[in-house]
Amino acid sequence: MTDFNNAIYRALRAAYELRSEDCAELWKSAGFDLSNSKLRSLMLSPENQDYSEIATRRLKAFLRELLNRQGLSVPGMAIDMQVSALAEAEGIIPSGDPLRDAREIRQARRGGEWHD
Repeated sequence: MTDFNNAIYRALRAAYELRSEDCAELWKSAGFDLSNSKLRSLMLSPENQDYSEIATRRLKAFLRELLNRQGLSVPGMAIDMQVSALAEAEGIIPSGDPLRDAREIRQARRGGEWHD
């Protein structure tokens, strides 16, 4: 379960086609000024020595900024509720599993099969 938050982040980053600059802006708006190397470390697999795990409170803050960017304001919600709100905005029925919902969003927005 170590990679759960990072997997959600990777799926949503791909779904919304967020470049490093976009992510840096979202993280900064969320109160976290991350360097390019730190942003890169969030995308790596847990086996990589440079991997950096995303704390739950940080992911919540990032999702809140992503939701705001999508025109959805849901302050104080848990990660699963935030991802569910993004899924509903895409016309997807949320499953309650944030990782599964993030992957569904990615597939709906990007099409085709994606392998993590």
